Amino acid sequence: LPMFFTYSGLNTRLDMVNSATLLVIALGILIVSILAKFGACYAAARLSGQDNRTALGIGALMNSRGLMELIIINIGLQKGIIGP
Repeated sequence: LPMFFTYSGLNTRLDMVNSATLLVIALGILIVSILAKFGACYAAARLSGQDNRTALGIGALMNSRGLMELIIINIGLQKGIIGP
């Protein structure tokens, strides 16, 4: 698993975000997606009867998921289905 993350990190093309506008857009999307996933998981945990501390933990830990998406993206890049 650490080798997979190393491989993915080495293949990341940050040079494609070559303007301030693209950087702001990328950061905006990142922030909104983190807050939305955290908020939805927190709200679902609270609605199901979890205490505040547990709900905060669930919201934070659900944001750390994403291995499957990274695998799919890497396969898509290797097969030429999606571009960088």
